[in-house]
Amino acid sequence: EWHEESSGGTAVSLRGAARSRLIDDLAAFLTALHGTPRRQARATGVPDIDLGEQLYRPLIEACLPLLGPRSRAWVSGRFERFLADGGSRGAPRVLVHGDLHREHLLLNRDQRLAGVIDWGDAYIADPAFDFAALRRQFSVAFVGEIIARYEGPDAGEYDFQRRIRFYLDVEHLYGVRYGDLVDDGRERPRALRRIATKAAAAAQRT
Repeated sequence: EWHEESSGGTAVSLRGAARSRLIDDLAAFLTALHGTPRRQARATGVPDIDLGEQLYRPLIEACLPLLGPRSRAWVSGRFERFLADGGSRGAPRVLVHGDLHREHLLLNRDQRLAGVIDWGDAYIADPAFDFAALRRQFSVAFVGEIIARYEGPDAGEYDFQRRIRFYLDVEHLYGVRYGDLVDDGRERPRALRRIATKAAAAAQRT
């Protein structure tokens, strides 16, 4: 599940008891993070937002002119369905990290979670956002086990899973919006292709 380069360049693979301990650590970390009192989180200056309206709507509006016709129709339709189903309006508002990439999860010599870095994208927002970030990098089973051990708000509920699916479906919009600044601009065409692939797959299912 976990392949990370150590300082010596050796790949670390977690299985068995080590894997289970890391799942416990991630579940405990997210439970504690999402349990931070909102007043305490607000005191740090972290923005309190509705992800659907305040993050994804402007992101989508900025990206639509860059998409092809089928991709544009799919993204617009996916967002409209997300909003029609409640968007993230009814989601709990908790302190979220906002960018749980594996490079931001630090392991110690025993392969336990030792720290989490890079808090520049923290919000008071939907807890499903952090689980979607993990799901981008790890298997359904791995993240499912974290959710099963997580003791935060609405874990495992249908609406929680619905919101995770939406955040995953539109993840490549970030590459469209900001990809001209990444990898000498090559990230944007990659993101456009990935969205086009999702749009094509959705068209085949209908």
